[in-house]
Amino acid sequence: MNLARWLAAAAAALLGAAAGQEPSAPPGRPGDFELLGPAGHLRATFPAPGTVRVRLWPAGEVAPEGSFAVDPAALASPPGPEEALEEGDQVEVRAGGLSLRVDRRSLAFTLRDEAGALVAEAPGPVAWAKGGAGGKLSLLLAPGEEAYGLGDKTKGLSRRGRTFDLWNYEVWGFRPDTDPLYKSIPFLLLLGGGRARGVFLDSAARSHVDVGAADPGRLVWEVDRGAFDLYLLAGPAPAAVIEAFTALTGRTPLPPLWALGYHQSRYSYGSEAEVRSLVRRFGEERLPLDAVWLDIDFQERRAPFRVNRKAFPHFERMVRDLLAQGVRTVVITDPHIRAARGTEPFEGGLRGDHFILDPSSWPEGGGAPRPGARPFLGKAWPGDSAFPELTLARTRRWWGGLYRPFLEAGVAGFWDDMNEPSLFNVRKSMPEEVRHRLDGGGTADHVAVHNAYGLLQARATFEGVRAWRPGARPFVLTRAAYAGAQRFAATWTGDDRADREGMALTVPMLLNLGVSGFAFAGADVGGFAGCPDPALLTAWMELGAYQPLFRNHSDKDTCRREPWVNGEEDLRRRREAILRRYRLLPFLYTLFEESSRTGLPVMRPLWLEHPDDPAVALSDRAFLLGRDLLVAPRLAEGSGPFPVDLPAGDWWEVESGARVGGGRVEASPPEDRTVAVYARAGAIVPLGPAPARAAARPQGSLTLEVWPGPDCRGELYLDAGEGYGYRDGELRRVHYTCTPAEGGIEVTASSEGPFPPWWSATLVVVHGVPRPPAAADRAEVQYDAARQAATVAIPGGRADFTVDLRW
Repeated sequence: MNLARWLAAAAAALLGAAAGQEPSAPPGRPGDFELLGPAGHLRATFPAPGTVRVRLWPAGEVAPEGSFAVDPAALASPPGPEEALEEGDQVEVRAGGLSLRVDRRSLAFTLRDEAGALVAEAPGPVAWAKGGAGGKLSLLLAPGEEAYGLGDKTKGLSRRGRTFDLWNYEVWGFRPDTDPLYKSIPFLLLLGGGRARGVFLDSAARSHVDVGAADPGRLVWEVDRGAFDLYLLAGPAPAAVIEAFTALTGRTPLPPLWALGYHQSRYSYGSEAEVRSLVRRFGEERLPLDAVWLDIDFQERRAPFRVNRKAFPHFERMVRDLLAQGVRTVVITDPHIRAARGTEPFEGGLRGDHFILDPSSWPEGGGAPRPGARPFLGKAWPGDSAFPELTLARTRRWWGGLYRPFLEAGVAGFWDDMNEPSLFNVRKSMPEEVRHRLDGGGTADHVAVHNAYGLLQARATFEGVRAWRPGARPFVLTRAAYAGAQRFAATWTGDDRADREGMALTVPMLLNLGVSGFAFAGADVGGFAGCPDPALLTAWMELGAYQPLFRNHSDKDTCRREPWVNGEEDLRRRREAILRRYRLLPFLYTLFEESSRTGLPVMRPLWLEHPDDPAVALSDRAFLLGRDLLVAPRLAEGSGPFPVDLPAGDWWEVESGARVGGGRVEASPPEDRTVAVYARAGAIVPLGPAPARAAARPQGSLTLEVWPGPDCRGELYLDAGEGYGYRDGELRRVHYTCTPAEGGIEVTASSEGPFPPWWSATLVVVHGVPRPPAAADRAEVQYDAARQAATVAIPGGRADFTVDLRW
């Protein structure tokens, strides 16, 4: 049927299906595909090639429109359907390389890509709850298909065969089966037979997901409020699914370089004298340090935005003094404001009507709040506390302005904690009957908004920092999150336990966070709850050096976690772990820049780069940095070799220089280490010297580790490490390639961009050289026979060169 004729017919069918009832939902935009039948209402749009948005809601109700997660720019101008066909009760619409087939009566639908592969199938109909209080929707799962995502939930790397509650919830010392946790990210990547597809249910309401537990062939979503706003992502490569999801919800912005360094934290460093002594000790022990974190004891009566002047009498001077040494200060700001008359910011919140209102403030049946409405008060760290109404843009601006004195003092970053939101009561949160005011005049109860509260605080903090310090890249850390929070903040896994089980959990939790959009994430090194033995703390430091966020943090009244606490040998190994991190910074910063453009995680599950290798589909004890380095920590207690599953293809053992094939191998890190590292055959990895501060300009040589193999390439990204000059082209990209040949190899570097290189020379280290080689240009070559590695020094700060070795 001609598309114009079909749209006219669809409009007539829509009115006929409504049986004379006017739908209360506003009509969609021109080009939307829309059906109203006995089972409810369906509207489909195609925001981008390979992505379809399907909204389902009961007849007579209002269509879901707004989103806390999705960047409005991603939905600005979706193309309309390219072709529409109908056959009986079946209607098929094609757009963006996808074909959506819908049954008029049940609204069951099937989505396929241009090759005919299944992207999603919903057998329908939706089971709606009474009174618009949510519903239940099923999607089919394919046999052998694994599921990943949902943020940093526990219960293993794959979500298949398990159930999860999505309700942001504070937990102390969680275990492998603890649920719910601090974040709710309703996104799943499904992978089977080398093909990936994605589903994102955009609902910040309390919800539940069954990933093939009750019925192995069904993925069942239940939401407690509202309708279903689904985004279905075609893939078929896993990377394409993640790129499509982050195109909708946003990507981690390029962080300041200092944020990639080592961070020392504790609950709490309780005085100015203690903080100064801490930083002094790091210098005496020759330990790199980029940031010190201050927990709630730096505050007056543990109240946000108020400094404890008895413990920190010269707080602003301390911050400036540390900054002069290159050490940044990060401070905590919980969302509970101490409800004390005559104090700020409580009085300012009252004047501006910025607080969530008590449920008694609302008349029965709806309408505007009663005159003299009072704020909702809940118990938190400062005692009775009020909470900002962060669903309102004007309140987010007010909240962001509260950071101005800290920014003027030189504070570099902000830590949003307790923002599930967490209260000291039985339910650990606000009553369900609390109502939130929305921009535009509407309201929603707390059940519908709860999971977005942490995101909204992170957004208000990020935007406040950007407004008051426009030339700097904000650094914000959030504990609670919903999809899209990665646009505004890094995150961590919360109050982990200081034991072997707690350390082992960090790998799958961080991997699923990366799949779910959070490229900048970490776990508390050493474990938050409890006391690690010296060997565990050392092993955790060695693992933490490879996490995107490298922060050592611990609970109150637990043993200390500073690197020097257990004697000289542990200090030496922990120092070496930190130094390895700093040498890796050129490579890590390049990965963060890639992530800011693509949404791909820095820390990746093995299957992301090797979707056709079923042997690594459930691998949760090793991970990739980018595509080129595989990190395998010894997670169990003991010593000696331990098993690692390498993806198909060849790999190089970084420490020994031995070449090994894919499959199960016995990892043997050096005797004084607990982490084995492998390089992909074909990887070129840039490393630097280890500065005392990540943000300091490195002094010395750039080292280029060349691990020959197919698809031999690498990249280095350079900019100022701070500010936004890179957006105006103040950057440099260096592209490296190698071409192995019989009896030799050629390594080439070519660059673009004006940013000046920092290095005084480039050391090109080629591995797998069987005998002493010679350079074609007669450059001096050093040869390590034990590791079969040849090194050529390229003098000066050259970014473009060719090295030709022959043996």
